[in-house]
Amino acid sequence: MVVSRSMAELQRAFASLRVYNYRLYYIGQFVSQSGTWMQRLAQAWLVLNITHSPFALGTVNLLQALPVTIFSLFGGVIADRLPKRRLLLFTQSVATVQAIALATLTSLGVIQIWEIYVLALLLGASNAFDNPARQSFPIELVGRKDVANAVALNSTLMNGSRILGPSMAGVAIATIGVGGCFWLNAVSFLAVIGSLVAMRPAEFYAAPQLQRGPAGRLLREGISYTFRTPAVLSLLFALLFIGMFGYNFNTFVPLVSRFLLHTNSFQYGLLFTALGAGSLLAALAVAFARGHSERSVYLGGAAFMVLLAILGMSRIYALSVGVLMITGMASIVFSTAVQTRLQLIVANEFRGRVMGIYTLLQQGSTPFGAMFIGGISETWGVEAAIESSATIGLLGLCCAWLYSRRHRAEEAAADAIMGATESN
Repeated sequence: MVVSRSMAELQRAFASLRVYNYRLYYIGQFVSQSGTWMQRLAQAWLVLNITHSPFALGTVNLLQALPVTIFSLFGGVIADRLPKRRLLLFTQSVATVQAIALATLTSLGVIQIWEIYVLALLLGASNAFDNPARQSFPIELVGRKDVANAVALNSTLMNGSRILGPSMAGVAIATIGVGGCFWLNAVSFLAVIGSLVAMRPAEFYAAPQLQRGPAGRLLREGISYTFRTPAVLSLLFALLFIGMFGYNFNTFVPLVSRFLLHTNSFQYGLLFTALGAGSLLAALAVAFARGHSERSVYLGGAAFMVLLAILGMSRIYALSVGVLMITGMASIVFSTAVQTRLQLIVANEFRGRVMGIYTLLQQGSTPFGAMFIGGISETWGVEAAIESSATIGLLGLCCAWLYSRRHRAEEAAADAIMGATESN
């Protein structure tokens, strides 16, 4: 009885992988995201070796995220207007070209900081259209019934790759060099492109009707829907502050590694591995969970910010590894709860546009956070930058919670008045 119950729970946790198209998508994304993490670490290492400047690292992260800030809302519109599989094939091909260019220039020994800036912009432009489509695609692969499970499993692949990619990057930087990391990433894109080509479109679940009309009107409709739906707005408001001041790991971790812990390349990679390990454990736990309450959003976000503050105070490598692992857990509880609730409560015809806003706030807001962190680090030090970011993120989360609580109280009062009126 116990064994059969355990097997049933295990099957439920991985239910989406029974679907052929989602299984292909999962495997291709895992390989590709592992390569992407290798490139992220190698790029940060390269920038610091060239410039020795926290501000330059912040600038690279700014430029890579800036197109997401500018174009992700339109990316959401495009995701509602075009077949998502076709759109993803295009964006992944652009990212492949970017990786090949970065690998070639680095391997030839002619790479300059301005070239890294330009290529970061190109990758960011691809991500601005890729992310809304990718975030809203799972429901077409597995259907509404299993979408919460698919979102959780997406977190396992993202964070499993966060373990594998940095581990490989730390070793690869020391053996085949930064250029070798970039080449491995370029090759990894073949997996996700191949998985998209091999999918069976006839087995897709019913997709929302493709939206027609001027892009500007569709965009206004998506923003208007968000603002008139308090349950959606409160989640996105919380994500704004956590995204801007919390999800800047590509800036935080290299700065902590170089200026607070003074690590070598292998230890640097291990910091990201610890972050990914904690995230993976949390993602697996979420995959077993039956639901994602609003409480998970705010408790997960608060724990995330407090742990980030502790990381900024640590000067002991082993302690920082442990804190990063727990930070990864908290970050996944928050992000998965937000994304799952959005997938379930957003109307089908607005899903792409709302996920465009989600992308803007989670990733497109990071340029401002990256510049803030880089500027504060340059002036007052890395610890001051991390503590300031954690404090602002926590204050924003509290404001979102108060807004949500007030809205629920207003709804309860309105229901009570309606009930009294009907009884009379």
